[in-house]
Amino acid sequence: MTASLRSGDACDRVDAAAPITVVMNAGAGSDDMSAARVAIETALRGRDVDVRLARHPRELVSQARQAARSRAGVLAAAGGDGTLNAVARV
Repeated sequence: MTASLRSGDACDRVDAAAPITVVMNAGAGSDDMSAARVAIETALRGRDVDVRLARHPRELVSQARQAARSRAGVLAAAGGDGTLNAVARV
């Protein structure tokens, strides 16, 4: 699936230097999550990145809400459908 951006889309209005907060579910395959965290931090090296790990799936929404309230910038999710859904609800 390919997404195209038009002028005025949300991504078009995000400052390229904006801080990025990534919410992850630490309970979902810990080895995979460790590798995913390293990959995210490596890919975004040089950027203001905060990776937040929810210890249990029920903590995802509260982690995302806390991140949205406490940090300006981009709020992202890394994980499966449940993680993406929880962060998108914020």
